[in-house]
Amino acid sequence: MWLKGYISSLHSLKFDSIFHILILFQFQLDINECELNRDSCGAHTFCKNTIGSYQCICKHGYKNINETDCTDIDECSIFTPAESCPDTRARCVNTQGSYVCVCPEGFIWLGYPDLKCKDVNECTEKSDICGKEHQCVNMIGGYRCQCAPGYKNGENEKSCVDIDECNVKPYNNDINYISPCPYSLCINQPGSYQCQCPDGFRLGRGNRCYGKM
Repeated sequence: MWLKGYISSLHSLKFDSIFHILILFQFQLDINECELNRDSCGAHTFCKNTIGSYQCICKHGYKNINETDCTDIDECSIFTPAESCPDTRARCVNTQGSYVCVCPEGFIWLGYPDLKCKDVNECTEKSDICGKEHQCVNMIGGYRCQCAPGYKNGENEKSCVDIDECNVKPYNNDINYISPCPYSLCINQPGSYQCQCPDGFRLGRGNRCYGKM
C-alpha cells in the first residue's frame, strides 16, 4: 500500500518452515519533502518535516494565509500604543515582519529597555550648524541660533543671515530714522557695513564726508 509522504519497498521474507510460506512484506520510509523540494513552502516561512508529511512555519512577524504561504502581520493595527510605542510622542510604522517607532523631528527612538523618544542635541552633533560666527543653543526637540552682531535669525531661528544695514527700512516709517551713512555711500559687508566717500573726500565724525585737508 502507498501512503502520501512515504516511499514503498517490497521485501520478500522466506521462512523455512514446514509450510515454506513466502511472506511479502511492504513497508514505508518517510520522505523529507523539505529536502526533496525546497520550494514546498512560500516566502517568509521555513519548512518543517513531519512523519509522512511536512509543515510550513511562518517566520516571526508573519501569519498563515494558507497551508504553505504567510503574510506580514501589521503590529500597529493590532497592538495598542502602550504595547508598540509607549512614548506618546512616537508613532508606530509597520514594516515587513516587524514595526518601528518613529519620533518627531529633533528626537530619536531609544529601543529596549528605554522605549522612548530622546532629544537630539543638534549643537553637539554638528558644531557649525549655525555657522562658525554664531552660537547654537539646544532646545527640546530642536535648536536655535544665537546670532553674532550684524546678523539676524533666519527662518525658524535655524540659521543666521546677514543684516544689510544699508537697506534697513525705518521701523513704522519713523521720520527720525537716520541712515548709517547719512552723507556717504553705504556698502554692505558680512556682519557689518562700510561708509565710503567719493574721491577727494574723507570720512569723518558721524560718517560724514569732509574735504581732504
